[in-house]
Amino acid sequence: MKKQPVKPEFTFKMFEVLSRMWLVGCVKTAAELNIADQLAYGPKTISALAEETHSNEKELYRIMRALSSEGIFEELENKTFAL
Repeated sequence: MKKQPVKPEFTFKMFEVLSRMWLVGCVKTAAELNIADQLAYGPKTISALAEETHSNEKELYRIMRALSSEGIFEELENKTFAL
């Protein structure tokens, strides 16, 4: 079978689809942990969020950064997040 050339636009589209799948997982996790409820009364540090949700701080920080990059949450100074 002859190898077909890969078009860059198809590679970009696949990357875009896979990125969105990862983002959906982040949204699902944030919903399960009730992150929006935790931030309803004001900004909180990632340490406080991790403690209140019984989560791993490092992993939660990655999720929150991803969601902030999409405008779902806002990252403030000193690893603090807000709605």
